[in-house]
Amino acid sequence: GGTVTLEFELSNSDPTNSATNLAFADDLNAVLPGLQAVGLPLNNVCGAGSVLSGVTNLSLVGASLAPASSCVFSVTLQVPAGAQPGLYLNSTGMLIGDLGGTTVTVAPATDTLLIRGSADFSKSFDGDSYAGGTPVLTFSITNNDAAPLSDLRFSDDLDAMLGGATTTGPLPASPCGAGSSLSGGSVVTLIGGTLAPGASCSFSVNVAVPAGAAPGSYPNLSGDLSAGGIAVAPPAMDTLVVNPPPLYSKSFAPTIVFAGTSSTLQFVIDNTASTLAASGLSFTDNLPAGMTVATPAVVVNGCGGMLTATPGSGVITLSGGGAAAGASCTIEVDVVSSSVGAFVNTTG
Repeated sequence: GGTVTLEFELSNSDPTNSATNLAFADDLNAVLPGLQAVGLPLNNVCGAGSVLSGVTNLSLVGASLAPASSCVFSVTLQVPAGAQPGLYLNSTGMLIGDLGGTTVTVAPATDTLLIRGSADFSKSFDGDSYAGGTPVLTFSITNNDAAPLSDLRFSDDLDAMLGGATTTGPLPASPCGAGSSLSGGSVVTLIGGTLAPGASCSFSVNVAVPAGAAPGSYPNLSGDLSAGGIAVAPPAMDTLVVNPPPLYSKSFAPTIVFAGTSSTLQFVIDNTASTLAASGLSFTDNLPAGMTVATPAVVVNGCGGMLTATPGSGVITLSGGGAAAGASCTIEVDVVSSSVGAFVNTTG
């Protein structure tokens, strides 16, 4: 549906003789059905009396060139709205004319018209993730052209984004039109996509973040989106953010007590560095020999889930706990020892 400028140049390399009665034809319809010239005829384009005319078949007549001279002229072409993206070869007819009283013919001139389709191509992760997580990566393609787009293709190297990242789970069938297919692994590849004018497709893959992935931001850049081997949209880009795991600590307060006097054992789950809520948290704390949960039990659970701290027991457990994104939570349990000594407490 756009326009393009087609430029011609004629040159006379003879240093003494003029070239006259120069003429050639150029069949635009043979290049691309519906390709038309606009704004013709043009007069005196290459010497006095020369005329360039035509709509689907260009014709130059009456051109002339002085010795060792050249001329350049151009015409605007209207590309048909339904033209498919691709490469279109244009070859003129032979150039004929007179040079010093002798009829001469010159080989056709050729050039290639590149028609690009117009598409929107984007992708996005469904949010931040964590080491061992499975974020969803969604690709979206829209055909902005008045013509269909076929043989749509792109590749997206997940391993280049984050070493060890791969797709996981089943991949969508015919993700972008009948006959299209999607392959996965460390590289996501679409082939054979088709879209009618104004149509869109969207499809998703699950990405497995390696368990050993370091926290940070990982830009993910695909290749170009192409149709029939011609790029129709630039690479799509989004950034995957891998959050750090929660930090876990505990302490006694006070740290020194008399035998038979309680001390508060405090557990802190610190999730302040993450944009994701932490859930399904659990731990088991086997208290040192001689130390038990105080009677009566004094328990504060700010981490949710199920906390078990039975008076007289030597074990404290949490299951199903959680901490909000960007926050920390605290659990406190009073413990007591009837014996004297230093107690080292390590949680599982």
